[in-house]
Amino acid sequence: MMHTKTLIATACTVFAALLFLPGCFPKLERQFPVRDEYYLTVDRPGDPAEELLAEGQLVVRPLRISPAFDRRGFVHRKAGNKLRGDFYNLFFSAPAPMITAEVRRWLDQSGRFDYVSGASSLSLGQYVLEGNIAALYIDSTATPNIAVLEIQFVLFDTVGVEPRAILQRTYREREAMVSTDRSIHPAPIAWSICLERILTELENDLVAIDWQK
Repeated sequence: MMHTKTLIATACTVFAALLFLPGCFPKLERQFPVRDEYYLTVDRPGDPAEELLAEGQLVVRPLRISPAFDRRGFVHRKAGNKLRGDFYNLFFSAPAPMITAEVRRWLDQSGRFDYVSGASSLSLGQYVLEGNIAALYIDSTATPNIAVLEIQFVLFDTVGVEPRAILQRTYREREAMVSTDRSIHPAPIAWSICLERILTELENDLVAIDWQK
């Protein structure tokens, strides 16, 4: 019995000593998964318009977003109306502020207003644009997959006792996700194309408004 205890004690001593000898055991390192971060950006093509649509400031309030898509990780729509989050591919920042910044920048580049503001108060501008991102997902049921973006915009004229809606429309765009570069996720490129189409349509609708009413 004593002989067995001696052997066990000796083995534990040798093992403990080996732990401190370099090269005896492979180096243990924690491997973290690689996560790619993307952003959406659009630039208005062409030169700014030569004439203003209306005098005064346009306030673009922060866009809201549907709770289902209010997340940095990409959202996939699967068969049976199932939604799945993507752990490995995500937006660099929250999607609503990111898209809000692009809307403001587009309208500022349009040259159709004296000034485009990011203020959130209705009292700071005669015209106020509000929006809600109703859909921002990847349709994984289609082949190839399709990027979907839907935004509801409402434009208010705040002169008077009650703000008056002078434009209200939902814009929905879909773009197939095709890429030859496997290292880059195709969804952000497709969503940027969708956003460019939506903002082009929005600007065209703004031009069609009778601003003198």
